[in-house]
Amino acid sequence: TAAIISPEKTVLLPDLNAGCPMADMISAEDLYKARQEHPQAVVVCYVNSSAAVKAVSDICCTSSNAIAVVDFVKNAKEVLFVPDEHLGRYIASQVEANMMFWPGYCPTHHRVLPEDILRAKTEHPQAKVVVHPECRLDVIRLADEALSTGGIVKYVENTPASEIIVGTEYSPLTEKLPP
Repeated sequence: TAAIISPEKTVLLPDLNAGCPMADMISAEDLYKARQEHPQAVVVCYVNSSAAVKAVSDICCTSSNAIAVVDFVKNAKEVLFVPDEHLGRYIASQVEANMMFWPGYCPTHHRVLPEDILRAKTEHPQAKVVVHPECRLDVIRLADEALSTGGIVKYVENTPASEIIVGTEYSPLTEKLPP
């Protein structure tokens, strides 16, 4: 995608085999078939998708503007959100629209479970909990906020809370950070 939108730039791929498992959960061919089955649907595509899938979509969004994008197209007969079902269901909890969801997910965010949040809240009862909107809806409902990465950074910078639980991917580095 970066090479397509900026052909004059050099795009470096440090690992040619790197990829996104969620992006691999949908192909342009699969989306084209879904469009044939739902010809009046507006297809909203999450940015973590292949360029080919984006090309078959009507509009692309990020986690920080997904609610606004779906709100913009909410009057469509149907809105098909691809490929992240969890993000789509979160958006549907915020915007009244006739939404359909592709059965894809981010494996990293999918691993955050309600019991993880409940355990962390038990261990830190005064802490605020923030998660990404790509998490499961039952995890989001346990959190104080569901925000994009940029939104989480702003929240952390501006909250008066002295403890914050961030439900995101695991990193060995976080184990070494000071409290």
